[in-house]
Amino acid sequence: MKNKKDIWRRYLNCFKISSFVILCFFSALAYSKDLPLYFYGDMPSDEWHGAIQGLLEANTQGKFLQLNYKLIHKTNLDNVKADKPYAVISSLSPAKLRQALLANPQIPFLNVSSMPEHFSSLCAPNLFYIRPHPSSLVAAEADWKAKGRIEAKVVLWHHSFKKYAAAQLNKRYKQNADRRMNAESWAGWASVKLFSDTLARNGPESEISIVNFLKKSLAFDGQKGKDLFFNSYNYLEQPLLVIHDDKIVGEISSSQLLSAESGAFACE
Repeated sequence: MKNKKDIWRRYLNCFKISSFVILCFFSALAYSKDLPLYFYGDMPSDEWHGAIQGLLEANTQGKFLQLNYKLIHKTNLDNVKADKPYAVISSLSPAKLRQALLANPQIPFLNVSSMPEHFSSLCAPNLFYIRPHPSSLVAAEADWKAKGRIEAKVVLWHHSFKKYAAAQLNKRYKQNADRRMNAESWAGWASVKLFSDTLARNGPESEISIVNFLKKSLAFDGQKGKDLFFNSYNYLEQPLLVIHDDKIVGEISSSQLLSAESGAFACE
């Protein structure tokens, strides 16, 4: 009789535990956190397609953490606070962000545009540049040529890049977007992915400032073989690819190119 009571007690305990696990699972699904991100720029564009790839990967990761990212296309930023976005991704001129930046200092703005070489940086603590300053690319090409190498072009990304799991990223993007990944689309992907990685690490309700974390603590795996971070000018420090005849012939780090005294990052 005692053995039968023990058996029933075990069954009852197992049922309680199973019910609790199932309840927790469905409760987590019911209370998944929606995380809106703004995309301010042209749609469709390479930057937009890249951001969509980043969104797909962010939500694949986020479903285990009950995080659901949404990318909302915006044609103006007159009322950034309407959806309380966690970040704004922009492919347009940084100058057009000035008013929104000043009005929303707690929201990170990730700029993925390619600026004219003469353009001076718009300085704001919450504005981050994913792509290198044009002067960095010019300096990289000059440095490459000065060492007696063939004349080449320096780019942020190339569709033939294979190292550091870059081949897998290029393949995923080609399958989903039906086009090759380039500098613009990589910048769009990276802007979403580095932000989602930050929230996955710290949690959307964390008391830390996301802006300060991006400035001081970011270590982003951008499929480039090293952790990427924002320098003191809020430009993403990263390896750049040297291209000749549409083939990768070398790599160069953006941190080797410009010093603080060069004036290349002069602020408006």
